[in-house]
Amino acid sequence: MNINSWLFFDNMITPRIIKFVYWILLFLTIISGVFGIFINPVSIIITVISIIILRISCEVVILMFNIYQQIKKIADNLPIESTEKPDIHN
Repeated sequence: MNINSWLFFDNMITPRIIKFVYWILLFLTIISGVFGIFINPVSIIITVISIIILRISCEVVILMFNIYQQIKKIADNLPIESTEKPDIHN
């Protein structure tokens, strides 16, 4: 990855960052769930629901970037349009 592709947003860094953030938030959610057990036993259910919501949220963000990458590949493979107008009468 060169600096120009990074500066002009040709390569996205968010998909890499979101995976790192996911693991940190997952760890913090599990730790808070473990400590929450001593306060309220319902925190087990809340922790499981939080983990599922966290996972789905991160997957949606990554999915958006994957869709962008696929659309970019398709656009890069399209032929370049000519500046001439097509003759539709022949």
